Amino acid sequence: DAARSTARSLRPVPVRVLGELNGTKQVAVLPEQGGAGGMNFSVNASWVLDARLRCGEDIMTGFSGRPMRFLDELARESKEDPMYMVRFDELIMGCGLVGNLIEQPAELSIAGGRPPLSATAKYRDRMLGGFGVLPRDGRRGRRLPRLIVVHNKRFGDEDVKLLRELVANLTKEGIANASYIEWPKVGGFANHMRLVAETDIYVSGPGTALQYAPLLISGSVFVALGSRRMQHGRLFPCFMEQQLVGGGTPYLRALYPD
Repeated sequence: DAARSTARSLRPVPVRVLGELNGTKQVAVLPEQGGAGGMNFSVNASWVLDARLRCGEDIMTGFSGRPMRFLDELARESKEDPMYMVRFDELIMGCGLVGNLIEQPAELSIAGGRPPLSATAKYRDRMLGGFGVLPRDGRRGRRLPRLIVVHNKRFGDEDVKLLRELVANLTKEGIANASYIEWPKVGGFANHMRLVAETDIYVSGPGTALQYAPLLISGSVFVALGSRRMQHGRLFPCFMEQQLVGGGTPYLRALYPD
């Protein structure tokens, strides 16, 4: 019992798994945060809780503001100790794959996105605040509006060329401080949040490229460029995520081509 209690009190240490040692059950690991003098050492393979890269782990940690526990870790500990028990003061469940498809049909919006709950705005404030970005309401004095055109995989070469020319002309004419954005070139997630918080006009097409739009400050504008789809030999315009940007974000103005 004492051994089990001690084992549970030890916190996992982030390490990089270097590889298995000569077909044994030992693996070589290197502490990621300078532990053990920055030297690699071997441990029992069963000690490695999870060698996978969890997508968005650092993002969700920043959002929650608290340490994270993963289901596979809890399952592992419960197998080692049948008496192991975890108590939750509050439990919220959801599906990550179709989260933004939970609609209120009458309003074509994410459930709870509109007043009185205003869940989308609260989510925005929590996400920005978790990364040290203070949400702001209204404009910061008289300045050129900050406009970004976010690259979309649905853009063709001619689309990209035209949009880059538009960005250059808007900046040259002093109409807006405009940029063509490719998120991998902006830096880490915190940099993304800072740029979004400074943006007044967000321009892009459907899909992943518009997912940051709900994080815009109140009073900002989202311009939906849409896309073109070929079906049954005919080309027609296509839009998606209206419940995410539009119905579910009443604090933004969403513009769709007619």
